[in-house]
Amino acid sequence: MNTSSANTRVHIMDTFLHIYESLPLERIHIKMLTEAADINRGTFYLHFFNLEDLITSIENEHLEAIKERGNKARHLYLSEKNGEFMQYFIPIFQYMEQHHKVLRILTGPHSRPHFREGLLKVIRQNALARFESILSSCNGADLIKRDLLMESVINGNLGILVRWIQSDMNLPPEELASLMSQTVFKSPMENMLTL
Repeated sequence: MNTSSANTRVHIMDTFLHIYESLPLERIHIKMLTEAADINRGTFYLHFFNLEDLITSIENEHLEAIKERGNKARHLYLSEKNGEFMQYFIPIFQYMEQHHKVLRILTGPHSRPHFREGLLKVIRQNALARFESILSSCNGADLIKRDLLMESVINGNLGILVRWIQSDMNLPPEELASLMSQTVFKSPMENMLTL
């Protein structure tokens, strides 16, 4: 893709996000988008099949960037040392901070489940890798209880991320990383009492 084409693609995405911030996807039409972007329909179709393809492209671009940062620091996520474990999150949260506006839209009131499910999948894969030895050493009711506790941590972490994004990232990435790592090492009650 040449520079001009890449710039047009970014312009279409940015214009779409500006509209999507205030309207749900089902109320947005290609004509509305092309007029706002000051392009013709043919130009839109050079880059995207339809609006679903456009929003999925935006969501996947950010999910891939988040996964990439996590994969680079995977060894830190598996560390038993809280300080090292915490370091895993920092590049991810810094990326989220840099792309705050887009992520706020993708997790906002008009958002589709795809993006949150993608984040949840990343969190779940990490948690399964981290707790694999604990989960594989039990069965029956013990496995069910541990699996439910792990699900609580997974969904809790997603909730923390979405809340942070939606509340204008009112904690620096380093502080959020510390808080996120504490949710794995301590119970919510312990965390609230020690803050």
